[in-house]
Amino acid sequence: KSNPLPRGAIAKLGYSWEAADVRTCDNIGELSYQMLDLFEQKGCKVDSVFIQQRVPVDLELRMFVVNGKVERILYTRFRAVNSAGLFIDFEHETKTADAAKKWFRGDVPRLQEVERICFHIIDQFYKWMDTESVYGSPANR
Repeated sequence: KSNPLPRGAIAKLGYSWEAADVRTCDNIGELSYQMLDLFEQKGCKVDSVFIQQRVPVDLELRMFVVNGKVERILYTRFRAVNSAGLFIDFEHETKTADAAKKWFRGDVPRLQEVERICFHIIDQFYKWMDTESVYGSPANR
């Protein structure tokens, strides 16, 4: 293996929403392979890959926003990574208490605080977007 990455890395294809377009790796050689594999997959027309340091993850909090208002919250997590570096075994919860019990060490108040922070960020983001354009954005991720 070539040049280990101390914490590992994540390679994500452009602005994709698909888990199949996210790969994990432990060294520079694997990172090079994963980037090439992402670009060469069938139907790929994206010209960028985001690279980030791998960090421990308890869960992913997804807020679905319509016209600046949160319409749905989904808590997600991938249980495993296969030998190709793909995330597999997708799990999700829709209730804060269930997600906290399952992935947040049972700390419901702390997860509720995270939600409050996310609501605030979304509010500020849409206020900022209003200053940038008179037209609403059709989609944001």
